[in-house]
Amino acid sequence: NFSTKMLDDKCGYLRLTCEATDDGLYDLFVGYMTGNHAKAREMFRDKLRDLKAQGMEYLIIDLRNNQGGYDEIANALCDLFAAEDMDHYAVGIRGNGSYRPTAIHGIHGDGEFADLKVVALTNFGCLSAGDGASLYLSKFPNVTLAGLTDSYGCNQETGGASVLSGGSVYVGFPVGLVLDGNGDPNIEI
Repeated sequence: NFSTKMLDDKCGYLRLTCEATDDGLYDLFVGYMTGNHAKAREMFRDKLRDLKAQGMEYLIIDLRNNQGGYDEIANALCDLFAAEDMDHYAVGIRGNGSYRPTAIHGIHGDGEFADLKVVALTNFGCLSAGDGASLYLSKFPNVTLAGLTDSYGCNQETGGASVLSGGSVYVGFPVGLVLDGNGDPNIEI
C-alpha cells in the first residue's frame, strides 16, 4: 500500500494505493476509536526519514487511483506535515433535524516535515480516505495539490453493498456519516 523511492538526487516519491496496514484489526480498531493511528504515523516517519537521508529536498505524494481505507492512516501521514492540530471531521449522526458529532478526529500536528516542499497528485480515482488525504494535505502551506480534480467529497464511511445476482455489479455505499469541520456532511452537493 505504501512504497517510496528517490526519483532523482533531490526528489522523493511516496505512493499510497490505499489507507490500510497489516497491523491487524485490533490496531485498526484502536486507531479508529481514538482517531490516532500511532503505528502508521511512525511507519510514515521512518519512510520519510529514509528518503531524507538519501538527499530528499522535496516530495511527490502519489494518491492517484487510491481506493481509500481508514482515515486515521491518512491522518497519520498528514500529522507529519502539519505544524499544528486541525480538527477536520467527525463521525456523526443526524437527529432532530441536525447533525451531531459522536467522535472528533483530526490531524495531530507533529510538524517534522512541515517545511518540506510537497506536491500531492490526485485524480477522480482517488476515493474515500484517499480523497480525504488529498483534501487534508491541500490545506497545508507546504503542499500543492495537483491533478485532474480537487478533493470531491466522497470521504464517507462505507460498508454497505448491493450486489446483483452473479456478482457482476457491486455497488458500495456509505453506512456512517462523516461531518466536516463545520459539522456538515463531508460531501459535495
